[in-house]
Amino acid sequence: MRKARQPVQAPIRVRFFSVVFGSLERFLEISLIAAMLLISVVVHYWTPSSITAKDYYAAWFGLFFLLSGGFLFFRQKEWRNRSAWIFIPLLLYVLYAVIRVFFSPYPVRSWESLRLTLGSMAPLIPAYLLAQNPRSLRKLLFAFTFIVWLVCLYGVLQFISQNIPDSMAWGRRIDPITWSWNKAPLIGDILKFLETDMSYFQWEKFPGMLGLNRSYSTFGNPTYFAGFLVLLVPIILGIGFSRIHSGKSSWKAFLHLIPVMMGLAVTLSKGAILGAFGGVAQFLMFLGISPSSRIHPTVRKICRVVSPLMLIATWILLGGIFLLAGESTDEAASQSKLQSVEVRSMTYSTTAAMIRDHLLFGVGPGNFAVFFPDYMKWSETESYGWSESPEDKVMEHAHNEFIEVLVDLGFVGFMLLITFWGAFVLLAWKAWQDGSSLPESWWLAGFLSAVFAGLCENMTSVSLRWTPSAWNFWLAAGFAAGLAGYLYKKQPGQTETPAVQGRYVKTALFSALALTTLLFIPASSRFMSDWYYVGGRQGQKQGRPETESLLVRSIELDPYAVASHYLLGGLLYENGRYGDAIEHFEKGPPAPRGCGCSH
Repeated sequence: MRKARQPVQAPIRVRFFSVVFGSLERFLEISLIAAMLLISVVVHYWTPSSITAKDYYAAWFGLFFLLSGGFLFFRQKEWRNRSAWIFIPLLLYVLYAVIRVFFSPYPVRSWESLRLTLGSMAPLIPAYLLAQNPRSLRKLLFAFTFIVWLVCLYGVLQFISQNIPDSMAWGRRIDPITWSWNKAPLIGDILKFLETDMSYFQWEKFPGMLGLNRSYSTFGNPTYFAGFLVLLVPIILGIGFSRIHSGKSSWKAFLHLIPVMMGLAVTLSKGAILGAFGGVAQFLMFLGISPSSRIHPTVRKICRVVSPLMLIATWILLGGIFLLAGESTDEAASQSKLQSVEVRSMTYSTTAAMIRDHLLFGVGPGNFAVFFPDYMKWSETESYGWSESPEDKVMEHAHNEFIEVLVDLGFVGFMLLITFWGAFVLLAWKAWQDGSSLPESWWLAGFLSAVFAGLCENMTSVSLRWTPSAWNFWLAAGFAAGLAGYLYKKQPGQTETPAVQGRYVKTALFSALALTTLLFIPASSRFMSDWYYVGGRQGQKQGRPETESLLVRSIELDPYAVASHYLLGGLLYENGRYGDAIEHFEKGPPAPRGCGCSH
């Protein structure tokens, strides 16, 4: 009698590739988790105030998500989904911004600014596609939760370390970044191979209210860290109420509010107060009108009253904070008036004049800092310090995202962006109403409130102009749009799209990886040049002997690196090498006033 054939188990290598590359959605999940981790956690070891490393990863993932996510979008015929319509005005906005780059008086600067913006918007595509699968979204939220705990707890340790008196030597050792990693087994060998000496690493200090140094964890700036944290409060509330809607225990979900609130506290961010209150107020509105039987009618009535009052109180409280805490009593903080009421008033009045002269099409992407000094009054330049040291007093942004869009892209770009956000809110709101009987509707309420919180925070901030916080903002927007699409597909008569699998999946993935790398290579030299520039800038502050070689390497990678030429020329001049200094001052192309480096 012939024995039955035993099934042959595939080798581990074959099973691994089958799991990772067998489905385009699964590979997008892994890629998005990797991007979330790298962009939130990685820092530049030369200077934490630079986000060059995060820009680098955002640019690469942006190209990859555009190719692979775009392939999946068309393969699944997502344009038939009502929630995908919101991307039409956003696409027109991006195309218009690209066209404005070609007509910008400083096209190189404009493209570099727009490139950072597009890289930050990259997670919108994969987040939208993956959020339509609750199983994928749960995996992403699990990874996201791990990142939240990691950066928040580290932010608290950083805050303690920076605010303990220098006389207590043990205080600095609380921060793990100060440990002797270069002498550690294996880790030290890896750092040596990467030519990384962590002994040079010093966190930059940002003085804040009450004479305390503000924390920023791995985000490089308290504003960027706060821009990330304000998104989390409504998201966590949405996850918790989705469990309540399903009849499950919710205390584990609400437990995540602890590190988030601790993180918000140590940033000492005034804009974060506006964003967090705005997001909570928006979520309370969802609670107030929810038809869920698990929410007591009295609670709904209270929420309908409290929600608008919280929003009004937020504006009043924010104004009071600016008046009372706008000027720090700390000596180091008082030297920088960028947080003062006077400078904000000067910024807005000067920006209004810029808008009046360039109302229709704007000054071009990223050109705010170039045109700003031309519109300042002489009395303002003296009070601001521009007449003394303009290279150190560059006003990079307008301290309001909506105003800056109006300055850069004019009324045309502003209206395209407003149209996108209007369509986004209307379609997401309709999807929430249609699917309010499903637990996932509370996820949508949380992410939609998070987007609202981010927009509120950026009425006094510029966190959407920088990769760490902007990337997570667009991630939340993509999740909200994807959940709207999921709830739409759950309606009667709608069919769900099956996962994209088959022989061509591996071909599509490897083609996307190869094409992404080929497209990224031309821009890599500019990123590496910026990397060496910030190393040289920090080295000059610390008096490191390799400062000159770092700046020379930056210029070798990008001969048009104006900031590197300027900094190297100044260094050579200080060392008495006047001929070489003049040569570098003259080599670079004429720099627009206030151009500086984008970081």
